[in-house]
Amino acid sequence: MKQNLWNTYCYYIKSKYYFQIYRKRANTIEKTMSIILALISSASVASWAIWNQWAVAWAVIIGGSTLLNIIKSQLPYEKRISAMDYMLPKLINLISEMENYYNSLVIKEEKSITKAQINYDLKEFEKTYNDLRNTFALKNIPEPWSKKISDKAEKLAEEEINRKYNYIRYNFI
Repeated sequence: MKQNLWNTYCYYIKSKYYFQIYRKRANTIEKTMSIILALISSASVASWAIWNQWAVAWAVIIGGSTLLNIIKSQLPYEKRISAMDYMLPKLINLISEMENYYNSLVIKEEKSITKAQINYDLKEFEKTYNDLRNTFALKNIPEPWSKKISDKAEKLAEEEINRKYNYIRYNFI
């Protein structure tokens, strides 16, 4: 049972890093699109002086800007950023609670807590995690997944656990 708790704890740390990295990436994409749209809007106003010479080019640029604006409003980045801003602090608190719980198990004698109690507590942690994801993180938004981000998150999680627990290797779920 303690191994299941440990594996779940490691998985939540990886999830924390995954969502942090994804949030940063989504924020970069969102800001880049906003900057491009702002630049094109500003340039189109300034282009009145040269409109006659480059009319086709400016028409294409303005049309592209309009299309990007329409696409941007349909992309889930802004909603995901907002959801992750709310979810991440709660996930970090959950991880901290799990860490304290796991450490208390390590200090206590084996007989002072039953496997059934550990299993029950693990199920409560899992319920809290699932509630976080369902309620705040990605409600009505397809969940993002990227192998590159996942690999990076796993590496960061392993580094964190190595710092805290001085273990060599962990098997993440």
